[in-house]
Amino acid sequence: SVSQSRRADTRRDGRNAAANGAFVVLFVLILGGGWILWRVQNDQLAATQIKPLGGHPWPVELHDAQATYWSGARGPLDLAPVWTCQLPGPLLGGPVVDREGNLYLTGLDRMVYSVGSGGEQRWQVQLPRQPVGWPALTEEGNIVIADEIGNLTLLSANGETLWEYVGDPPDVGLSSPIVGPHGTIYITVQNFLVAVSTQGERLWQIRIPSYSFASPLPRLSPQGEYLFFEDVLIDAGTGMTLFKPTNDPVDRYLVG
Repeated sequence: SVSQSRRADTRRDGRNAAANGAFVVLFVLILGGGWILWRVQNDQLAATQIKPLGGHPWPVELHDAQATYWSGARGPLDLAPVWTCQLPGPLLGGPVVDREGNLYLTGLDRMVYSVGSGGEQRWQVQLPRQPVGWPALTEEGNIVIADEIGNLTLLSANGETLWEYVGDPPDVGLSSPIVGPHGTIYITVQNFLVAVSTQGERLWQIRIPSYSFASPLPRLSPQGEYLFFEDVLIDAGTGMTLFKPTNDPVDRYLVG
């Protein structure tokens, strides 16, 4: 009976220790979470050397041509909607945002939509073919759209067509366009990487060096001298491959 009593005391002490340990862990989590929330609300935003082109808050699909997803603004603490805009057709992706606060989106109905900073629809333009991915903004605020056969269309901020680049040969469009610091536009199609000038003229075209249907968006180095596609490094000015694909099929460059 003494042995049984000791075992009962041991079990009781173990339960008490476990409860106390759980309380300590919970207290640490609450304290740590409160500290993190305070830091988020009161710390200064970290600086970055990656600046979006033209001072636009969000000019390309992944925020900038380096695909950093970085924004210099705090996320909203109040998630209540400020405004709602109902567009006619289903959309292909998120919006790009110019320095005036206007949004531009592409739709499955072959439309490009412009929405003002107050939620009002400004205009819509019908495209001859299905767009691919997000639009992109040039430094001047014009809108570049890639389409399903590898063509590019440049629209003004008012929806006027400025030029159309026709891919040669026609190919399957894979990615949204990105725009470099000197205005050069880069797109990926099924067989090629293509660089197009601000006037809609092809600067170079190379065989796609590494296949990627999951993440075919090209990326640039911070100064725009190098173009990255998965694990391949390319001279952005000439299209010359500087580093060929590695043996590992899942390697890829990241831009910091």
